[in-house]
Amino acid sequence: MSVTSRIPRLVAGLAVATLVLALLPASVSATAPGTNGRLVIRQYFNADHTNGALFTINPDGSHLVQITFPADNVLDTEPDWSPDGTKIAFAHITFCGDGCETDELYVVNADGSNAHSVYRCSDADFCIGGIESPAWSPDGQRITFILAQGPIVNDLAADVSIWEIGADGSGLRQITHPVGFQQSEDHGVQFSPDGSRLVIERQLASCGFCPGIFTVDATDGGHVARVSPRGLNGSDHPDWSPDGQWVIFRTESGRGGSSKIFVAHPDGTRLQAILEGTRNGQVFMSSSFSPDGHQMTIAITPGVGPDGNADVWIGTFDSQEQIVSLTPVTRTDVWESSTDWGTAPLIH
Repeated sequence: MSVTSRIPRLVAGLAVATLVLALLPASVSATAPGTNGRLVIRQYFNADHTNGALFTINPDGSHLVQITFPADNVLDTEPDWSPDGTKIAFAHITFCGDGCETDELYVVNADGSNAHSVYRCSDADFCIGGIESPAWSPDGQRITFILAQGPIVNDLAADVSIWEIGADGSGLRQITHPVGFQQSEDHGVQFSPDGSRLVIERQLASCGFCPGIFTVDATDGGHVARVSPRGLNGSDHPDWSPDGQWVIFRTESGRGGSSKIFVAHPDGTRLQAILEGTRNGQVFMSSSFSPDGHQMTIAITPGVGPDGNADVWIGTFDSQEQIVSLTPVTRTDVWESSTDWGTAPLIH
């Protein structure tokens, strides 16, 4: 995550307990539909969260496989499966000193082979770090991501917006544009199933850079529509159901996560909280629905490790889609989060 982003780094929460979901609308499922495959997760290797790698794992917690191997001062993070389950896009962040980082958009094969840079933040382009939230287009040909660019004024980037590039590194272009100088920032992004719209988190200076969930045209960022109501502070990493009927997002708690997960129609109607951790002190990280739509994966703090380190969980809905039980995928001492569910075949 960029040092210039206003989204705080993930921090530890309180005690994990049994979780219950409220009524879930029908047809909520993963962005890329298909057969449930492997998860990709990130493990932090140090307490500062400046070093970490990506792993894939079966949903039952078996066959954990490391697929990226960063140096000590490098963090591989925010992975996103390609629709066909063969590749993973992610942010590759090199910490080069006090307040210094170099960000790259990377792609790696599902088996860990052919890890390579698709785009590198360049100082010549006023890039100040800040590649976040890579997301594949439904046809697997393009990747959107957040790019923070300078010049820096009052410790803030002048332009934090959505960009797009071909999976082969060609055709870089800007999609959204800040409304005047430092009047808004765009973060977490995902394509609609038909590729025509994006769901994003937009932070508005008019309310102290309060976050909200919006949809915009995927071509030029136009036709902005609000999903989360004003005052709710809908936060990063929203996701879209494959039928285009639902958006899932979390609310900002100011602690790097959220105590509530919401769903709503893209026009903001049928808003409801489906996951609540307030009474038990849970903090929720970004989530992803399973390709078949019957389950979801989410990281929750505190986990079983020291200092409340996060674990990854699977939630399963009943036949009436009213109650979900959560079962752990990881139960380790290290921090595991940034989970995404793909269609890559399970390892037996």
